[in-house]
Amino acid sequence: MAVEWQSRGITPIVYDKIDEHKALGDLLVRWADIIPDRRNEKGTKSYLKKLAALDPDSTEGLAAQSFLRYYARRSNPSEQAELARILSGASRSPRWLTFLNRIIRDSGKGR
Repeated sequence: MAVEWQSRGITPIVYDKIDEHKALGDLLVRWADIIPDRRNEKGTKSYLKKLAALDPDSTEGLAAQSFLRYYARRSNPSEQAELARILSGASRSPRWLTFLNRIIRDSGKGR
């Protein structure tokens, strides 16, 4: 099922359905806390640093790619440069920069 969604460019939200889907509600609140805007720049930057510390090929890293793809596509060039700085920090995988480069190049094709 996930392959079908991913082939359409959609990453499904996986969550535990117990407690009347409480986990989904918690996840959506968390996303609202990290969605980039002027009110939560500090929280977003902190979250980006947390993601950059992950191995891009780990389970968590693969999940992080969905947010990073969204963030990079909606960012302006100076925000993308800041993201590149975060992803290239000490002890970061160079694969994150490859991932970011691919997103920026692909999103530029439609402009």
